[in-house]
Amino acid sequence: MRRLFSYLFAIVCFVVAVPAYSVEVTYRQDDGKGYVSETYATYISSLTTSQKERNYGNLAQMYAGVWTYQVLLSFPNVFGSDEFQIPYGSTINSAIITLTVKQVNSSVAKPQAVYRVLTDWAENTVTYNSFTSEGAAGVAYTKTRVTSFDQKAAGPYDFNVTTAFQGYSDKDYENYGFYMFSSSTVYYVTWYSDNTGTATDRPMLTIDYTPPPAPVSAIPEPATIVSLIMAVACLLKKMIN
Repeated sequence: MRRLFSYLFAIVCFVVAVPAYSVEVTYRQDDGKGYVSETYATYISSLTTSQKERNYGNLAQMYAGVWTYQVLLSFPNVFGSDEFQIPYGSTINSAIITLTVKQVNSSVAKPQAVYRVLTDWAENTVTYNSFTSEGAAGVAYTKTRVTSFDQKAAGPYDFNVTTAFQGYSDKDYENYGFYMFSSSTVYYVTWYSDNTGTATDRPMLTIDYTPPPAPVSAIPEPATIVSLIMAVACLLKKMIN
């Protein structure tokens, strides 16, 4: 009988408790997750007057450097309640963006600074003038860096944006993505965009998250728990006898 009650206690704990668990998911343009993995990845240029008005959203590459080229990057649909989306209120354990360098014009380290964007934009319409018309640091993008890293050679580069995505999850601010540029006045970097033909070279977001606790309505009603316990008790009693 003591063993029977031990079984019943374990069942109650299993039914009532809602254990926390983590999930890792990746997002990359056209990876089979539909609109959820849609990626905005382009650049804007202030090199000439005409380039300030030009949109580069359909190109397979992005430039960052020499103070005249800046990258804009966003994964705008990763949060929500649809399949493959991350529920709002989740704990973001880690969020890593991977960009791949197509080519560099020097082996000299080129510092890349990443900022959170504060204003809405669209990949196929944004220009230097439209983006900067909202203002500069503190208006179009944050004054404080999200992260920074040195880029020296071709290949993939990871940068950590966990804090920013936790803010997106908590709805502290809108998910408008990131603004990246190099402080180098001489060198520039060519990154692959979401339009490149090789899928593995496209920007990728990898997130490890813990979903929010289940709402009270998701926990079984007391009557349901009692019925389950009685049914299992009868089964265990027959097994013991």
